[in-house]
Amino acid sequence: MRIYQTIHKYPHHIALFEKQNNITDETDISFAEIQKLILEDGYASSYILLPAIEGKTDQVFFTLWDYERLQHLWAKEHGLNSKDLSVIKHAQLEWYKPDIFYNHSAFCDNDFLNKYKIDKNILKICWYGIVQKTPEIFEPYDIYLTLHRPYIKEWAKRGLKSYELQPAFDRRQEKYDMRDKPIDFLFYGQYGYDGYRVFKNRNRLIDELLEYSLKSNLNIKIHLQFGNLKKPYLDIPFFRRFKRDTAQSAFATVHTSSPLYGQLLYEAIGKSKFVINAYTDYNYNFKSNMRVFESLGCGSLLISEDGGYPDGFQSGKNFIPYKNSKDLLGNIPKFIENYSSLKENMLPYIDEVKNIYTKEKQWEQFRKIVNENG
Repeated sequence: MRIYQTIHKYPHHIALFEKQNNITDETDISFAEIQKLILEDGYASSYILLPAIEGKTDQVFFTLWDYERLQHLWAKEHGLNSKDLSVIKHAQLEWYKPDIFYNHSAFCDNDFLNKYKIDKNILKICWYGIVQKTPEIFEPYDIYLTLHRPYIKEWAKRGLKSYELQPAFDRRQEKYDMRDKPIDFLFYGQYGYDGYRVFKNRNRLIDELLEYSLKSNLNIKIHLQFGNLKKPYLDIPFFRRFKRDTAQSAFATVHTSSPLYGQLLYEAIGKSKFVINAYTDYNYNFKSNMRVFESLGCGSLLISEDGGYPDGFQSGKNFIPYKNSKDLLGNIPKFIENYSSLKENMLPYIDEVKNIYTKEKQWEQFRKIVNENG
């Protein structure tokens, strides 16, 4: 079984990664060397299949399809005279000859499968986890995977094959768990764009947490990724060409820190007593995201929205629930006061859930899904 797995980059991620690894236009470096550095850095490792992490490229070829330097190096090394990222991705597929195309970027890859023909015998798997009112459909794909359980039912109604596949705990992250944790509370993630309604409630919570932090003596760190998109005046044909900058909370922009990824993020989590987690407005009664796995995996206690979670996550046992921002902020003094006892009581349950969602079991589940549809 040969798998081509691809994930997209995030704004600001590559600049941080290259600075940390001293990669510039003058650096003499190969595709394989950067690929290895990405995997060692741990970006999105909760989603990356185990053989890729272990360097078994004969089983899984992993790449960030829209990381220009990385992909342009591959093209140069393979005699491809193109800088078009979709052309390069197509060439990689033809070169690697995978049995499975495993794509985490169907929503942002310029409709790749409808524009480029790939071998009809390749099983096309799409992973999609953006939680909104209804799930997207990308017709060329044979199988849909997601961490958002309600999507399974919605896709099934449309006759689509779909499965739940949660992120997994990357045991390498345990090395970031520091005994001394100078950060009391950490929040990280996206701050929604103006008009991007899925983050309306989360934006409000962030603003209130910021106000609280400015008045508090506690060490509260907030690292946010802001949108760099352009928004049309009217989101209808013709008028979409007339765009303006998306409005963002000036208050949040001024008083928060830059986004973190990979090793830098895991180091911050490992130095934090608590990570605060929030969701989109459409998560309703089912909650899961990468922060759940990253925070517990790096040794922080998780404070997360109340609701239903993947099997094994138990409210009040391996994470601390909150109902709304008032409930969260009102209990912050209690969380700090009881940190030691909370940690002692929760660690056995955290270990239990970490053993449920290992990279080995994630890989085993992925292979089982493939074999059922082979």
